[in-house]
Amino acid sequence: FAPNPTSGAVRLSGLTEAEVLVVLDQMGREVAKTAVDAGQQAVEFDLPNGVYFLGTEKRTSLQKLVIRH
Repeated sequence: FAPNPTSGAVRLSGLTEAEVLVVLDQMGREVAKTAVDAGQQAVEFDLPNGVYFLGTEKRTSLQKLVIRH
């Protein structure tokens, strides 16, 4: 995904099947969740400034996401 940091809009790439994306705060609490379709190219998160972790619902791997408005 890109850009990072972002104001909330995230470009996606490489989605070959529908997924559920989750955003976790630094304590591991789920703060956002959204379903995305295969080939979807963008998603928007309405979150305050901070450091989060973005991954799929399976949470096999997480990537750091920085939100800065």
